Amino acid sequence: KIREVKGSSFKVDANSAVIAVDKESFEKNPIKSDMGKVEVEFLHVNGRRQLAKPVVLQGEYGTSYIASPSAGVPAVYVLDSVEGETSGVYSEETKKVTYLYRDYVPENLEKFGDVNGDGEVNVADVTEYQRFLAEIVKFPPEKVAGLDFNYDCRCIYAPEISGRIRCILRRGSNQLFVYRR
Repeated sequence: KIREVKGSSFKVDANSAVIAVDKESFEKNPIKSDMGKVEVEFLHVNGRRQLAKPVVLQGEYGTSYIASPSAGVPAVYVLDSVEGETSGVYSEETKKVTYLYRDYVPENLEKFGDVNGDGEVNVADVTEYQRFLAEIVKFPPEKVAGLDFNYDCRCIYAPEISGRIRCILRRGSNQLFVYRR
C-alpha cells in the first residue's frame, strides 16, 4: 500500500520494511507496470450480494486471459448471466467481469411447480399438490408427469394400469408403484 505521511518523521513497525520517497519525486517518476488486470466478482443477481471472494487476474499487456465461474460459490446457486468479457487480452485499462448467480431451482419445479396456475411457485402450490395427493383435485396427465420435484426419479401417469395405481416412479431399472388407499 502506498500511504502519504505528513510531517518530517514517521514510525516503522518492528519486523517490517518501508520505502520512503518524497511526494514530488514520486509524482515526477511514477512506477510503470506492463501488467494488466481483470477484476472478477461473483454476485447474486438479486441484491448483488457477494457469493465468493473476488479474484484479480494479472498478466502482461497483450497476453490472453480467461475468467471462469468460481468453485467457491455454494451449490445452492446457479450461473444466471455474465457481465463483461470472460476472455480477452490484458491491456492498460483494468477490465471487470461479473458472474451473476441465482438460487438453484430444479428444472421440473420451474416448469411444473406452479401447480395452481397463479404465475408463482409458492406455498399455495404445495397446498394444491397436497390436495392432489389427497384426491381432492385431479390434474391432467401432463401435469402429473412433471410432479417429481426432487428430481430423483420420474413420475409417469398410468391410467391404463389398474385404477388403484396413482403413478409409477422409476429410477433406473427400479420401479415404485404409488397406490391409492
